[in-house]
Amino acid sequence: MLDWLARFLTAKSSDTLVVSQVEALKHRVPILYAVLGVNTFALAITHFRDVPHLISVYPPAVAILLMSLRSIQWFRLKDAAPPPHEARRRITQTTLLTALLSVALMAWSSVMYLHPGAAGASGIGIDRNGHTVLFVGITVVSCIVLLMHVRVTALLTTLIVIPPFCLVLAAHGSQVELAVSMNLVLVAAALTYVTVVFSRDFAHLVESRAAMDEMYSRQKHLASTDPLTQLDNRRRFNDQLNEALKTGQPCAVLLLDLDGFKMLNDAHGHAVGDRVLRVIAERLVEVSQGEDALSIARMGGDEFAILRSRPPDALELYNYAERIIRQCKLPMKDAGLTVSVGVSVGVSEIRSSDFAESPSSHIERADFALFYAKQSGRGRVEFYTPEHESKIRRTAIVEQALKNADLDQEISIAFQPVYSAKTLNLQAFEALARWHNPSLGQVAPDEFIPLAERCGAVHRITCAVLHKCLREAGSWPEEVGLKVNLSIYDLSSREQMHRLLAIIEDSGICGARLTFEVTETAFSNQLDAVRDSLETLRALGCSIAIDDFGTGYSSLNALHLFRPDMIKIDRSFVARLGSTDEGRAMIRTIIEMSHNLGASALAEGIEDEAQCRALMALGCDALQGYWFSRPVAAAHAHSLASATGAPRVAGNG
Repeated sequence: MLDWLARFLTAKSSDTLVVSQVEALKHRVPILYAVLGVNTFALAITHFRDVPHLISVYPPAVAILLMSLRSIQWFRLKDAAPPPHEARRRITQTTLLTALLSVALMAWSSVMYLHPGAAGASGIGIDRNGHTVLFVGITVVSCIVLLMHVRVTALLTTLIVIPPFCLVLAAHGSQVELAVSMNLVLVAAALTYVTVVFSRDFAHLVESRAAMDEMYSRQKHLASTDPLTQLDNRRRFNDQLNEALKTGQPCAVLLLDLDGFKMLNDAHGHAVGDRVLRVIAERLVEVSQGEDALSIARMGGDEFAILRSRPPDALELYNYAERIIRQCKLPMKDAGLTVSVGVSVGVSEIRSSDFAESPSSHIERADFALFYAKQSGRGRVEFYTPEHESKIRRTAIVEQALKNADLDQEISIAFQPVYSAKTLNLQAFEALARWHNPSLGQVAPDEFIPLAERCGAVHRITCAVLHKCLREAGSWPEEVGLKVNLSIYDLSSREQMHRLLAIIEDSGICGARLTFEVTETAFSNQLDAVRDSLETLRALGCSIAIDDFGTGYSSLNALHLFRPDMIKIDRSFVARLGSTDEGRAMIRTIIEMSHNLGASALAEGIEDEAQCRALMALGCDALQGYWFSRPVAAAHAHSLASATGAPRVAGNG
C-alpha cells in the first residue's frame, strides 16, 4: 500500500528531484518538529490550569513525543543520499505523517479554542483564544516554509488546517478573530502561490543541475576513457596511480606490449588491428576479475597497463601476469581470418618506501622491465629490479651523450676480414662502428646502437661510418669489398637514403664493391619504403645481405620480395655446429636455401678450425670470425688488403 501511494504521490517527480527533496528535508524537518513542539508545549502551558488534562496535557504530550522520535530518525539519516526508491518512500511517509499531524493539531486547537474553560485570560495574563489563533497561524506558516520543497506536503497542510479552523473562527469568534481568520486565509493563499512557484523553480534547478552533472560525467568519462577499447586512458591511469600513492596503498604497475601487433596491423589493415585491440581489452578485463585491479588502461597504440593491489607474495603477481600472457595469445577469429598476438609484461612493485615518488617514475620502471622482457625473447614477464635502476641511469646518460655527440669526431671504424671459403683469400671487410666519448670513454656497440635507434641518432652514426669506411676502402685493391650495416631507420626514409647515396657518389668507390647488410627486422616494417631503398642501392651496383639470418623476422616471403645477394648465417647456429646433428642440418638447410635463391651464404662467429672445415664441407661461400681475425684498425686493414695476393674468388661483396 505504501509503495503504491509513493508511486502515486511522486509519479511526476524524477528520481533526481525526489532524492534532492529528501536531502532538503534532512535539515528542515527536525527544525519544523522543534518549532511545532515548542508551540504545542507553550499552548498547553497556557491552558492546562483551566482545561482538563485529557485535552490540554495528554494530546500535546503524545504529539511532542512522536515529533521527537521523528526528529531523531531524520538526524540519524546517513550523509549519503538515499537511493531513489527509498527517497520516494520517505517522501510518502513524511506527507502522510504531516497530514495526520495537521489533522490532530487542527482538531486539538479547535477543541482548545471552543472549550469554555479557555475563555478569557489565563492565570499568567495571556488571552488564551488569541494564543490558540497565533498557534495555528505559526504552525501553518512554519509547515509551508519548511516543507516548501515538497509541494504536495506543504499544500496538504494548508488545506487541512486553514479552512476548517477559519470556519470555527467565523462561527464562534469575535469580530477581531473573524478578521484574523480572513488574514490567515490571505496569508495562506500568498504562501500557497509562493510554494507553487518555489517548488517549480526548485525542480527546474534540480533538473538543470542533474543535466549539468550528467554532461560533466560524460565529459569526464570521455576525458578518462579510451574510445576504442572503453578502458581507462593514460590520464585516468595516472590519476588512479597517484591516488593509490597518496593513500599509501601497496600496489603494482603492469605494463603490457603486444608482440607482433604492428606486423599484423600492416598486413591486415587498421580495422582488423582495432578489433584485435578490443578483444585484448576484453580479455584483460576477464582475467582481472577478482584480482583487485584498480585500473585497466590502454596507454596508446598496442600498449596496455594494469594497476592492481600488490599481493604479499610476488609469485601470485607473477602467476597473474602469466595468465594474462596465456589468455591474450589465444587465437582470434575475424571475418574468416585467424590471428594471434603475444604479450610481454613489465612489472614494477610499489612498496611503502616508494610512495613519495611520482607516478611517472613507477610507470618508467615498468617500462624498463618491459623493455628487458622483450629483449629477452618476448612473451614473458620481467619484474623491475634495482639492477634496472642503474641501467636506466646509464641508458639516460648514453642517450644524452649520443644526442650531443660530435659523431664525425667520436666514431671510429674497426674492420673485420671476410674470407672466401674456397680459397681462404681475403674477400672483403665488414665495417664496425666504435664510439669513444670524451665523458663516457669507449662505449660497446651492443649498448649504443640500440639506444641510437631509439633516440633517433642511428642515421648520423651510419653517415659517419659510411663516410669514413669509404675513405679507407679507396686505398684498398679494387677486388677487396666493403660491407656496411644499415638500420631500418636508414632505409625507411627517402631523405636519409638520398643522403647515403650522396656519400657513396662523393667517395668515387664503385658500387659493385659495396654490400649493405640489413637485419631481418627491417623486413617487418614499412615494406614498400625498405624495398624502394634497397632497389635504389642495387641500381648503383651494390649488393644486399641479410644479417643475423634465423634470429628475427625470417619471412620466406620477404626473401622472395627483396632477393638478397647474400644470407649471413648467425653465430648462434655456428656455435651449435659441432654439438648436435640438428645444428649441422640447420646450417645445411640455410646454405642450400641461399643457393636456391641465387644468393651466397656467409657464416659469422667462427672460432676454431673445426667449425671452419665443417662450414667449407657444407658448401658455405664466405667465412668470418675470430678464428681468422678480430676486428682491426684501419691501418692494419690496409696492410691485410695490400698483402692479399691473386688469384681471388669474386664474391658478392
